[in-house]
Amino acid sequence: MINKEILELKKRIKKEAGANIKLHGCYVAGEERKKLTYIKGFLSDFDEEDQHKLVEMLRKALSGRIGKNLHNIDFSREAEEEDGAQTSLLALRDSELKSEEVLESYYDYIIQNLNYEGNYLILLMYDTYDVPVKTKDNMALDESTEVYRYIICTVCPVNLSKAVLSYNEDKNSIESHTRDWIVENPMLGFLFPAFNYRSADIHSMLYYVKNPKEMFHDFITDALGGEDTVTSAEQKDILNGLIESTVADNPKYEVVEVVRQINNDLGEMLENNTSDEPVMLDKKDVKAMLMRGGIEEEDLEAVEQKYEDMGDELLLNAEELYENKSFEVKTAGAVVKVKPEDSNIIKIKMIEGRKCLVIPIDDNMEVNGIFAKIKDIVDQDA
Repeated sequence: MINKEILELKKRIKKEAGANIKLHGCYVAGEERKKLTYIKGFLSDFDEEDQHKLVEMLRKALSGRIGKNLHNIDFSREAEEEDGAQTSLLALRDSELKSEEVLESYYDYIIQNLNYEGNYLILLMYDTYDVPVKTKDNMALDESTEVYRYIICTVCPVNLSKAVLSYNEDKNSIESHTRDWIVENPMLGFLFPAFNYRSADIHSMLYYVKNPKEMFHDFITDALGGEDTVTSAEQKDILNGLIESTVADNPKYEVVEVVRQINNDLGEMLENNTSDEPVMLDKKDVKAMLMRGGIEEEDLEAVEQKYEDMGDELLLNAEELYENKSFEVKTAGAVVKVKPEDSNIIKIKMIEGRKCLVIPIDDNMEVNGIFAKIKDIVDQDA
């Protein structure tokens, strides 16, 4: 799924559509993973304040950046076989959340496959969307292409609120506030089936995770039957490892220049991409990019070896690799950060027999927030 498709569905989840959005949930608590209570009904059946919170939690499952919080997950071959993970998801969707037996079975399935120690709420949503035809200029027509039926599942942590003092109006006193179990925004969730090309795709789903550093990889593969995904942080680590394998012990490369050129190359790829599809790089593309970054072909042997270990079919997303916020150079005693477009101001030069980072400055600068005008200094030795 691409951003436009995600946003199209996200706009449907709102309080005004409450009469069409069906909800079910199960609160799971304790070391024994007991199902303590349930919620069910249409969104419009809940109190107005509760509706706002439920909408917020459901919309969170369609929020964030693709490759970071949101991931397009394809089912593995095993998951699409009879009695695989896809079968249970299809049964859940086709039941329209009306079957208590199907619901109980799926709650148990998540409980068995989710490795999480705290208490949590499993929240399920079912909706149907009469998908309108859209013109090339993105105008919606009255005609419909299909009725897209889908579910959203979120898993929301339930934690005890912090101990605080509060004002008791009835007693006119300051006293300890009763601690409550608070349902927080989801830590993970998914939409099934995927809404690829604005149509149902039962061979994939959209997966959400709040913290990309905690992907719940086992849940993706074991519970959802999905092909595991590589996060944006992991993709950056892979690219950094590939670059490092060629430049770390090779004195003919200046790492600052190599990294700068590769990052500029990634930026140009994204700028020149006119389609809605992400720019995905295979091994051949990555090697070509490294060579454009200044690495000679004869020094790419280590890259070949790393791809053998990772798998030649690995694809990297150029958008996740591109550093658009800052260009950072770190030494033992200093960290220098500039905007990527200004990265060419950082130079490495030999000064008095030592390699130094050189950054030009104008007449004015700040030191610990103190503004100062820099006097002219002429260093003949430099």
